Amino acid sequence: MVKRAKLLGCSFVAFCMTFIAHAGDTVNTTIDVTKGGLSLAALAFLIIIVLFIWIYRLNKQIRSKTVELQKARSNLEVMVQKHSHISIKTEETLRHEQDRHRVIIEHAHMGIVTYQFGKPLLSANNTFCQIMGYTVNDLMSMTLEDLIHPDERGDTEQVTHQKRFVRKDGSIIKLKVVKVSTYDAAGNIDLTIVQVEDITPQLLAEAEVLNQHEQLAHLDSINRFGEMASGIAHEINQPLTAISLFAQAGKRLVEAGNQERIPGVFDKLSEQAQRAGAIIERVQMMTHQRKSIRDISDCNKLMMELAKLAEAQARIRDIEVVVEIDNRLPLVAVDTLQIQQVALILLSNGMEAMQSINCRNGNKITLKTALRQDGSAEVAVIDSGNGVTEDYKDKLFTPFLTTKESGMGMGLSISRAIVFAHGGILDFQNNATSGATFFFSLPAATQSQQDE
Repeated sequence: MVKRAKLLGCSFVAFCMTFIAHAGDTVNTTIDVTKGGLSLAALAFLIIIVLFIWIYRLNKQIRSKTVELQKARSNLEVMVQKHSHISIKTEETLRHEQDRHRVIIEHAHMGIVTYQFGKPLLSANNTFCQIMGYTVNDLMSMTLEDLIHPDERGDTEQVTHQKRFVRKDGSIIKLKVVKVSTYDAAGNIDLTIVQVEDITPQLLAEAEVLNQHEQLAHLDSINRFGEMASGIAHEINQPLTAISLFAQAGKRLVEAGNQERIPGVFDKLSEQAQRAGAIIERVQMMTHQRKSIRDISDCNKLMMELAKLAEAQARIRDIEVVVEIDNRLPLVAVDTLQIQQVALILLSNGMEAMQSINCRNGNKITLKTALRQDGSAEVAVIDSGNGVTEDYKDKLFTPFLTTKESGMGMGLSISRAIVFAHGGILDFQNNATSGATFFFSLPAATQSQQDE
């Protein structure tokens, strides 16, 4: 631009010089000064000076603007480079974070998948592939519903839940599922992220532990019935003796020809036979090993049946079993034999504690039911022994801990495990006067349990 301005100025000056020279050759170049005129040459020179000054200033402004533009361009280039560097660094940082998160997800110990509702999976990490037995390529053509057991398909609003899944080999596994979703601007679900954990081994281990507890409870029950054998024999002997006496009486009536009284004798025989049969049936039920089955039961009825069975042992020890029933109790979903075994263990322990001090604090042991504040049923055994000493309070439920010479030390440990498996608690407290109270709770049966 500066060069163009210089060239324009020089061209104009040359034109003016040529015009003046040509005018001097063709006309008179002098003007009468006296008439106030100026020579044409002087006028042209003045014009040249003005033009030169104008061109000089214009050139100076152009140079100034050029410097400013160059500086602005330089600053702009620096800013562009700086922002380009920041952008590149940001992209590298973002890429690094994405790679790091991808590695973390890929090697996470839980299975992770992403998908859009009703569409095939978008991603699946190595752990999920190992859990399900599929390759990544296999999973990319399947929806999550394809992997869920047919009986449990369907979306659920719960963030955390458990569902059965079917592996590639057809085996069924139980997975703990945690599901979260992202939403678009319109509030619709955009992406769902699912985290799964295979809890099948845990459930199998819990089932095995429960099975072992049941076996130990069965052994403990048999051991206790062995200790109660003399009492049970005495209990059965009473109706058998009565049957023998009534049979002899019936024989004499037949010999005497007294036919009218014979039906009454037969009624007595039947009554005593049923009494003996009921005792044997209760013993068989309490000692028979079977799989755990939970039924909707009346807790009061269970405790009254148990009290009848425990009375045989109590009479041998010269102890009276007192039953106190709360009729407000809800129905409970329990394995009746297991719960009766727990109550029997508590009763046996209480009677042994009382017998160890020759019942000097009294010979009554109470089997009591009550309604707890949370709506659950409570069963309590209140003895009048010496209570639990400070040395044993913290380790009372420890397996194989016993103060008896022939005890297994598993009764309370097994009882607590059984009650806990039913959703309740088992604990104790020393009484204000003498003895201790052992109690356990059983949650009320839900409506769905009662409807099944």
